[in-house]
Amino acid sequence: TKQLEDVFKNVDSNTKFLVDASAANERSSASLSVMQVVLAGGFCFNIVDRIAGGTLNINQPSWVYSYIYEPLIVPPGIWFTFNMVWLFACSYALIRL
Repeated sequence: TKQLEDVFKNVDSNTKFLVDASAANERSSASLSVMQVVLAGGFCFNIVDRIAGGTLNINQPSWVYSYIYEPLIVPPGIWFTFNMVWLFACSYALIRL
């Protein structure tokens, strides 16, 4: 019965290690999800910036002024709201994907 007790203690110990490792894996998975959303947010902001011609150092075409600059950037707060909605939509799509 001594050998049986030793085997039981070893199995119990190994099970505790597996539970601890599984909990650590879940925590790292959650932090990875947060990092993915943050990086995707940066990517989404870069897409919007490139569409608007923000940092390309070129003259924007007329459609940028008529469809993006005048209705979205000129009125105060609209561009910020547009960016936040875009960020949440991309984040939601990333989480659901």
